Amino acid sequence: MDVIEYAAPSVQHIHLHWSGNQTVLYGWASSENGMLLLCKNPRSLLSKITLHAYQVYPLLREQMEKPRSDAWIEAMERFRGSLIRMHDKNMLTPSEFACTRANQRQVALLDDGNDLQDFNTYRFAQCTGVSYCSSNISNGDPWWKSTNGHGTIMANMISRINPWVQLEVIKVQSSPSYIHGDGARSMSPRSATDAINAAVVRGADIISMSWTITDVGFRMSVLSDSASNVDGDKRRADENDLKLLQSAIDDAVKGDKRLLICSAADDVRLNGDNTFPYSQAPELILRIGSTGPQANRDLGSGSGGSITYYLPGNQVAEDRRPHSAKPVVYHNGSSVSTALAAGLASDHAGAEYENCAKALRSHANMRKAFNSINRYFEWKDDDKIVPVWGLFGDKSSMLDKATNSEDKIKVLKELVACLCLDIK
Repeated sequence: MDVIEYAAPSVQHIHLHWSGNQTVLYGWASSENGMLLLCKNPRSLLSKITLHAYQVYPLLREQMEKPRSDAWIEAMERFRGSLIRMHDKNMLTPSEFACTRANQRQVALLDDGNDLQDFNTYRFAQCTGVSYCSSNISNGDPWWKSTNGHGTIMANMISRINPWVQLEVIKVQSSPSYIHGDGARSMSPRSATDAINAAVVRGADIISMSWTITDVGFRMSVLSDSASNVDGDKRRADENDLKLLQSAIDDAVKGDKRLLICSAADDVRLNGDNTFPYSQAPELILRIGSTGPQANRDLGSGSGGSITYYLPGNQVAEDRRPHSAKPVVYHNGSSVSTALAAGLASDHAGAEYENCAKALRSHANMRKAFNSINRYFEWKDDDKIVPVWGLFGDKSSMLDKATNSEDKIKVLKELVACLCLDIK
């Protein structure tokens, strides 16, 4: 219903297509978040609802009822809403509130900046930053201006999942890619090195990198053979910059002090072996691919062998901005999936138990937490899909039903216990 209200606020006639699932029917009829909610809205123009019922074969019904990628987003937004309402109603004691603030985790977003006027802030979200871009502009190339808007999209995807995030925007030099084409961008290895080092120095708990940098061999195999001497100089410069990048990645993953998350290249020619940062520490970095509309692997993410998990990355709508007159914009690609993964991981890292929060900085422990989400829902289709609509969907319902702070805190502790079940 939220999607309809947001995407089509002037709708007058809604057609509902029903395949026989009673749960869906009850959901539509719900007085809390069903069709009645739209009808009660004084600004609604809705005057007619038509229900189309079908007698479908079991296999077709199963396909129609299979969780979609947008169920992932909806579940996490419901959970976010439950937490915000919990704070808005002042249901936490001062010590409980202080604990949630103390356990906020810092996510370093290494991208092309963040336009603050387009950043969806929440009451407890924080955003600071620094730029490592060279510029001829007198005041530099500030972190609070996005070069192409990509970093702003990533920032919003992170904050929509974790509205309490401490976002550290570290701007990386980028330019159009002549290798990948189709609007792709190329990240400067030297600037990326500086950004990773800065994230470490600034104490980031999670480093989110929705980009890849190809190795020299692949670049040179694609570039023209002309101007061989220039290419030779270019190759040496690239090799030197990549050595610095490799060293920065090694330092960042050392000691399990922080979690590194990067995206797939969305180029079938590339895998984890020829793209940084993943290739430098494949056992210590989460590499994220995107799912298709039916929560299935998007083949455009590349080889599944080098993908740690798949999250929504196909026609993902931007978070709602109630006071914005702009149309709904949809985004695609593993970069979106990576930002969502960073939001989810930081939501875990801000857990009620401080020792668990620290443990979740480890690559291995975060994988255990993600796998616990899979196990809770008894998801057997694909162990690299993270079905948050099970665990987080259930816990958000329990939070909404709880009438006092003790019961709500109990629900949150149960969530943490489930995520940290295999962590010692």
